[in-house]
Amino acid sequence: MSFAGLKVQGIPVALGRAKSELALYLEPVADGTIRGVLEYDASLFKESRVLKWSEWLLRTFDQVHALRHSDIPVDTLSLVESAERDLLISAFNNVTTAYPSNAVDPSASTLCVLFEQQAHRTPDAVALVCADEELSYSELDQRANQLARHLIAQGVGPDQVVAILLGRSPEMIVAMLATLKAGAAYLPLDPTYPIGRLSFMLIDSGSKILISTNSILDESNIVDEVKQNLADYPPGYGADQPLTTLSLDDYILEIMLDQYADNCITDAERSCELHPRHLAYLIYTSGSTGTPKGAGNTHESAVNLVQALKTDYQQDTSSRVLQLISFAFDASFSEIMPALCSGAS
Repeated sequence: MSFAGLKVQGIPVALGRAKSELALYLEPVADGTIRGVLEYDASLFKESRVLKWSEWLLRTFDQVHALRHSDIPVDTLSLVESAERDLLISAFNNVTTAYPSNAVDPSASTLCVLFEQQAHRTPDAVALVCADEELSYSELDQRANQLARHLIAQGVGPDQVVAILLGRSPEMIVAMLATLKAGAAYLPLDPTYPIGRLSFMLIDSGSKILISTNSILDESNIVDEVKQNLADYPPGYGADQPLTTLSLDDYILEIMLDQYADNCITDAERSCELHPRHLAYLIYTSGSTGTPKGAGNTHESAVNLVQALKTDYQQDTSSRVLQLISFAFDASFSEIMPALCSGAS
């Protein structure tokens, strides 16, 4: 534009605020090219992310232009270049971890041995902290060994299921380790779960022993609930035998446990040898799509996960790990075992 006696200059106008979360404006230019602006809400997206989107869009345009006379389907085009593809597929997924197999002693590749080896390395390090209570690695190991021997005396062995109905406490970790040392798989139960769900999991899993406390058992009335619900199941299904309960706050049980040796359990004491393919724990799904389903995890895969997380977390005796997630949720394992196999608290 031109006016007599006036100079005209174009001034770009910036609104200062995006009109929408994300908007792409394109317009043709006289020379046959296309000019565009990508406008975004800076409180939602980082500039680096928007620039990456721009790169992907331009790369897609280049490929479409190169293939304009081709019959290659559009969905075969790639947003990322070869270097970025290698990063996504190879570098980010390079998570292979050596499994500590031992052909001479297969049990050396179980969760029990991983923890016992750590307890031997750092016996005086603090393993558990709960309010004013602390347990060292040696104390935790000894208490778990005594409870494990009691479980074995009750007939517990590999591939059997022991249910643990306890809140966050040292006793919860002791019961978990003791079950593993006895060779059985632990079934973690959250006391805050509905009684119907708890009863179903106890019956469906075939648990013969329930570790809890008198206060939790009295409040939940879970034993009577299981007895009543058993009538709805066919003979031979799940826990069709009486459910034995062990209350860790029972004075008589405490006296009995003190009578057991506190050194590590051997295969000679178990009903059979414990191998990496034996079940380590059993977790039930939420049941949001129907009936909850039990998913088992073996020592083999659990040890592999622990080894990988130990490398990722780089925990040691100076590390402190919060047991935040519900014990009955699978992710709680990732909080507990890598820490206890690394010397952390």
